[in-house]
Amino acid sequence: MPSLWRICEGADNIRTVATLTCENNFWEKYHNLLDEPIHKGFKNILLVFIPFAFANCAIFLVTALAFWYGSKLFIDHEYDLKKMFTVYTAIIIGSTFTGRFFAYAPDIAKATSASDSIMSLLEHVPKIDTWHQDGEKIKIVKGHLKFSNVNFYYPTRINVPVLQDLNLEVKPDQYAALVGPSGCSKSTIINLIERFYQYSNDLEKVCQEANIHDFIIGLPNGYDSYVGGKGIQLSVVKNNELLLQEHLFEIQKLLFDEATSALDSESEKVVQKALDAAVHGRTSLAIPYRLSTIQLADIIFVIKRW
Repeated sequence: MPSLWRICEGADNIRTVATLTCENNFWEKYHNLLDEPIHKGFKNILLVFIPFAFANCAIFLVTALAFWYGSKLFIDHEYDLKKMFTVYTAIIIGSTFTGRFFAYAPDIAKATSASDSIMSLLEHVPKIDTWHQDGEKIKIVKGHLKFSNVNFYYPTRINVPVLQDLNLEVKPDQYAALVGPSGCSKSTIINLIERFYQYSNDLEKVCQEANIHDFIIGLPNGYDSYVGGKGIQLSVVKNNELLLQEHLFEIQKLLFDEATSALDSESEKVVQKALDAAVHGRTSLAIPYRLSTIQLADIIFVIKRW
């Protein structure tokens, strides 16, 4: 089913779709692919509901038959009125609704579970609503990228630090590169800039205003340290989240994550020439596949594995 393939493709490559800002285009194509199956569904609905209609008619036919035969037995004095309605209620009404309940019981459980997941997703309010039309629209943006004492942990592995006290600055119109061994979180830095992870700097900001930030980061476990005394080992921070300055996202930039890794040497030269021309007048950050691709970089940051 093309529409299913399309939505699965978009879900599997959601980062690429978001990076290229193709959400609306992707959404329109998906809805266009749904038109044909919707029309076929309306045609096939007759084949589904005709047997359903006969099944419901059969219930009324059986009810009419039960009344006819019951009244015959009542007239012949074989059954009294009480016994006739007792049998009618037990057989007709009981069997009908019992059958319907057991037929739909598995679907009810599935529908309840599915609706809980859907409603939870629909009711989720993001910290930054990128679809909102209000707010100030900046016409001229000077690219200035800065990480200041950034710490990052993946939500599923909060005890494993990915970035610790990262300080990095790319000034307007600079071409910067990130180099380092595999697994040293170069791509993670790009993901943070793309805002694939929510950030939170409220706690650290409050601590800085209270002049206790330096004291906290000096503790063995920093914001994860436990306090004693009347605190009775109360955790300073129970959930580690991304700490990133808000102005990091208010920039115009180019991001390259091994942009030429899948190309042959000739194609790489052509693409690299285009990339070299594109970085002029823009703030750019690149993760090179080969060091030769960042010869024109104004500054190179070397990232080590934590």
